[in-house]
Formats: sequence, structure tokens, C-alpha cells
Amino acid sequence: MSARIGFEIARELKGFGFSKVLFASCLVHDIGKLVMELLYAEGTPNSFKQFRLDIEKKPLTRDLIHFIETARFGFTHEYYSSHLVWAYEIFRIVERAILFHHDPYMIRSSDKDIYSLACLIALSSNMARKFQKARNVTDTIMKNWLSPELKDFAIDPRILVATMEKLDGESF
Repeated sequence: MSARIGFEIARELKGFGFSKVLFASCLVHDIGKLVMELLYAEGTPNSFKQFRLDIEKKPLTRDLIHFIETARFGFTHEYYSSHLVWAYEIFRIVERAILFHHDPYMIRSSDKDIYSLACLIALSSNMARKFQKARNVTDTIMKNWLSPELKDFAIDPRILVATMEKLDGESF
């Protein structure tokens, strides 16, 4: 779902250098969760699946979730994702965006395009997780989509409304 949302957003962005890879980036950005599911399998004392289920029940900030994930497993899922995509040359250009998609502000000053890609991955993921049609640009869902780590990311909210309007009738 996030890949489809990212694809639609990228179609509307003019001058964004990574529009052709946003779909693929959104597809693989959380592949580290699958890696962690395999490394820390269900039924083991340190099950990643159980961790995710437990975390979803608590009102925790993303920063705190990442801290707990790192403390418990040694690395976050985006670390595993970025290392896995690095193994495939075609994805190497997006590796840093995938690594920082939960913390794009950390790479803001180093590369504007990678920062924008990381933000768009995060945004697409947020929109997929909180999938609903927005009535307008002031709809309360915007706050969920444009989460705190995206506060400095400039995007026309009308693009988000139009994207969800377009995708609302599609089945996935």
C-alpha cells in the first residue's frame, strides 16, 4: 500500500530526482521487519512479532519505540532494511533514505534529495498505516500523516488529499 501511495505522490511532484525509485523504495523500506521476524521467530523468548504486538498496544512515540527496539534486538528494522538493500546494486542509491526513513531530519543537511526521499517513504508509510480519505487539507488525519519527524518537510497537502481520493476506490 505504501508503494502505491508513494507512486501517486511522486507523479505529482515536479523536479523530484528520485520519483522513479520511490515506488521500489516504499516496497522494500520495511523489509528489515521480515528479517527480524526470521531472526527472532515467533515462539522464541525474544520474538519480534510479539514485540511489535506489544508495542502497538502502548501509546509510545516513534523515538521511544526505536530506543526499545535497539535495546532489545541490537538494531532497528530500518538498519536491517538498509543493509539488505545495499546487497543489491540497483537499490544502493536509496539505502540512506531507507536507513533514515524514521529519522529523516538526521540527513537533512547532507543531501536534499535523499532527505526528500526518506521523508516521502515515511509519509507514504504513515498514509498507508492510517489509510483514510481526507475531507480537505485541514482534516485531522493530516497530523497523523505528517508526523513530527516530517515537520520540516515541505509538501503541498493538496497532493495528499488528491492521492487518497484517487486510491480510496481501489482495492489492494
